[in-house]
Amino acid sequence: MKRILIFSIITVSSITLPMQAVEVFDCRYVVDTYATFSRPGIGATRVMAFAGDDNLYVVQKSDGSIWRVTSEDTASEFVNGFDKPAGITWAGGTSYGDYLYVGTDQRIVRITLGGTVSTFSSLGGTSGLAIDRTGNYNEYLYATEAGGDRIYQVNSSGIASTFSTFRGVGSGGGPAGIVFDTVGDYGGLMYVPAAFGGSTNQGGLFTVDTDGSTTRFTTDLVKAWCIDIDCTGDFEGHLFVVAIPGFEQPSTLWRVTADGTATAFAGEGVLGLVFGPDGAMYVSEYDAGSETVIISRISKGYYVDDDGPDDPAPGIPGASVGEPGLSDPKEKGSLYHPYDSIQKALDDISEHNCDQTRATIIVLDGVYTGIGNCDIDPNGLEVTIKSENGPNDCIINCRHSARAFIFQSGENSNTIIDGFKIINGYSSQNGGAIFCHEASPTIKNCTITDCYAKWSGAAIWLQLNSDAIINGCTISNNESGVAGAIATYESSPTVENCLLTGNRGYWSGAMTSTRPESNPQIINCTIADNVAVYDPGGLECYLGGTFTVIDSILWANTNPQIFEEQGAAYVSYSDVQVVDSNGLIADSNWPGTGNINADPLFAAPMMDDYHLKSSAGRWTHILETNGDFNNDGIIDELDLAIFMLFWLQTNPADLNGDVTVDFLDYALFTTKWLNEGFDIDADFNGDGIVNRLDLDIFTRYWLQASLIQAAIADLNGDKMVDFIDYALFSANWRGPGNNVGGYTYIDSEISPCIDAGDPNSQYLLEPEPNGGRINMGAYGNTNQASKSKQ
Repeated sequence: MKRILIFSIITVSSITLPMQAVEVFDCRYVVDTYATFSRPGIGATRVMAFAGDDNLYVVQKSDGSIWRVTSEDTASEFVNGFDKPAGITWAGGTSYGDYLYVGTDQRIVRITLGGTVSTFSSLGGTSGLAIDRTGNYNEYLYATEAGGDRIYQVNSSGIASTFSTFRGVGSGGGPAGIVFDTVGDYGGLMYVPAAFGGSTNQGGLFTVDTDGSTTRFTTDLVKAWCIDIDCTGDFEGHLFVVAIPGFEQPSTLWRVTADGTATAFAGEGVLGLVFGPDGAMYVSEYDAGSETVIISRISKGYYVDDDGPDDPAPGIPGASVGEPGLSDPKEKGSLYHPYDSIQKALDDISEHNCDQTRATIIVLDGVYTGIGNCDIDPNGLEVTIKSENGPNDCIINCRHSARAFIFQSGENSNTIIDGFKIINGYSSQNGGAIFCHEASPTIKNCTITDCYAKWSGAAIWLQLNSDAIINGCTISNNESGVAGAIATYESSPTVENCLLTGNRGYWSGAMTSTRPESNPQIINCTIADNVAVYDPGGLECYLGGTFTVIDSILWANTNPQIFEEQGAAYVSYSDVQVVDSNGLIADSNWPGTGNINADPLFAAPMMDDYHLKSSAGRWTHILETNGDFNNDGIIDELDLAIFMLFWLQTNPADLNGDVTVDFLDYALFTTKWLNEGFDIDADFNGDGIVNRLDLDIFTRYWLQASLIQAAIADLNGDKMVDFIDYALFSANWRGPGNNVGGYTYIDSEISPCIDAGDPNSQYLLEPEPNGGRINMGAYGNTNQASKSKQ
């Protein structure tokens, strides 16, 4: 996470921050100190620029120096000796070359990243510099002159000419900074702040057209200095400016939207700003008492990482949330100083009492457990808690002693849990992984496995108007007394594009709807291989509870797939297994429009692959030489069993006719070595003798993979499954998995569930050819949907 100082002339040691970092009013953003530096007479900082080396270059007008900031709390003087430097820009990627350009009282200079200074233009007195990268202004370098109220264009030879007289004020204090709208949300124009303080009409923020004409952009600000625009999107592509709304008010940082509306973004003290290549905003402040420059970094989101660079005890949760002795002493949720636990982030957001907009908590890759990372309670906050890279890389391990999340304070769909793998959850009552009481969060892209609840809902329990949205989740191998996956009590959640497999319950395997107030919506789900001792392995309607099921598959659960006890299931356009008295597939379908009763032809359910087989192509998983075939985050004997399924696939050198080329074939071959072919014809070249020439031919076919599916075990991508792949597999034995999806291959069969969903359901997310109709099951209307017949 930390950068390294690679060049310096004068090194200044880190110092203790003499003042608090600027306060940001939008609770989606976090501030932390990026660097501080000090010396007598250094003065305030107003202009900064990032260069091609990703280092920040800071202009000090008072003492004529430029500083380079390369790491948090680390800075060094880069070059000095300038006469009132006031503007800076990086020209990399343009006709102006890989230089920093700096405007001074006497000239414009250019500086290499090695610190070599040369004169570029004789134009002096400039305060703002920027190069047009939109193409709308001929890609020139532009410079503002506050004292003369001019904007100049300077060609790549350093020749300057007047571009705009900037409203003809002519009394000084005119145009200051300059920025171009490279994104396009602001019309692709040039924007210039003006610091003139004599009239509300002359100062503030202006656009400058391609002909040099100026127009007041916002009436909310009367005086402005420094400006930049977000090009990465972390700040919604907005324009930001240091300005004041009234002449007697202190300067603050303002967000200005495309319609000219200005809103205060941060408190007093900000002097300069610039956006970094990482998408963060960097702002400068100055403490006159200690003559110290403070550079703060403002980034989107609150970060959690219990393995942070300054964490004294990574992986140790402590006896309480955020225990000081076990946490980074500078912990504040920034990317540099992340929180130890998810609960700590939630508690701090709650303490800030910032409800202007919703916050996002980003949980970095790792395994989270213990105090603060289990029994997580958002306490009613409308926040998004999101993993950095998805459930394969971010795991909440409840260690059979706690739940992962508890929702009991009226949370709604704006409280979002996104992209976690929850394992080993436990409850002595209801809800082994997630418990909801009068709360309706959004739970999406999560994997919930190996969780237990003594009573109901091993994965998720929803009671009393807990109408959660559950989307894109895999819920498997959980166990409870009632409903091994999801239990609802007087609640009506929406469960969409979810996979519920291998769950176990005493009374129902997958899901139960209890009481008439419960009516879960089951949309595009696959519910398969769930087991119950009594009643259904699939869905149970209990005490008047109902289900609405559409575009879904219920197959190979303990029969019946759906049990209606004082309740009903309303099913349409779904594949529901119905068997006759002999246990065979019946001729009839489950009642309802568009339902079928046919083997869905899952790709490989023994490997937890419930994609639909297709002769037109389907999704599978390829692996980056790691061998985690079953996606459980570890490479073990289960993966070895999968590997062996593809070992030694069919080929023409199959001498004994067992559809593989293996050691038996080799043994048969060697028995005929230098003999006539007889019954086993190993004389491949037809010369009447079995010899080294035939061996050469034999080895050409040794361990070839004629079945395209064998690509799953072809770890080195050489189109065969052989000892090299086994060596790669062994090298990763019990190492972490790194599954990558996205390889489509061909089956000899095609599932009857393809193009069999509701004709009115959306299907456009399915890859072509998609037949113009949604597939049934968990992958319908997703990019993993199996393809249709041509």
